[in-house]
Amino acid sequence: MSLRTIKELNSKKLYRLIKVTYILFFLIVLISYNVFVFTEIGVKNLDLSKTIIKCNVKDKKTFTAKNLNLNFYGGFNYGQFNYEQFFNNSYSWEIEKIMKACNEKLDLDNYDIYDAQKASEISNKYGLIGKEKTVEELELLTKDFKAYKEQTKFVSGSSEAKYLDFNFNLFDIEPIFNYNEFIKYFTFWNLIIMFSFEFFRRAFYYIYFGKIKPEKDKLIK
Repeated sequence: MSLRTIKELNSKKLYRLIKVTYILFFLIVLISYNVFVFTEIGVKNLDLSKTIIKCNVKDKKTFTAKNLNLNFYGGFNYGQFNYEQFFNNSYSWEIEKIMKACNEKLDLDNYDIYDAQKASEISNKYGLIGKEKTVEELELLTKDFKAYKEQTKFVSGSSEAKYLDFNFNLFDIEPIFNYNEFIKYFTFWNLIIMFSFEFFRRAFYYIYFGKIKPEKDKLIK
């Protein structure tokens, strides 16, 4: 009579070692994946088709992030849009697209997004946003802008952001979040991991016992 039960198998050191290794590997895979989901995917993700971008200049147009083919995830603290953080998160391509959509005449070939932001801040400082400007007011704005350009002549890219005071938002974003991505990655792939490990466990039982669901403590002749 050959004792071939799970109870008998548990008495073998090699099996116990395999069992502990299997459980540890399963936990490492499961925990590592879920840490990735929570840190990289996040529980809430932007719904790009419902997230609204509002222009604060010219005709004050509105768009959805999907309309402009934008894809961004940062710049939101506790679900609220943070304009300054958005600039500092290296979203220069997205910001440029939004600025051009808000003002088609904006010259971003000769001026970058930081120049455009600074120009709006200078106008706002003098209360001239959206107003017709006199020659004297234009000269005043030009003087301040030239001073800014002199300050930043050896600076480029996102480093220019530290010379901005963000007293005016050229646009705002009203984020709408959903849980679709989280549900997809958390539920589907966790089930795949668990089913995969269960498959290997049952395959081991089949190889050893000849059946995928062996007896726990009954004798098999």
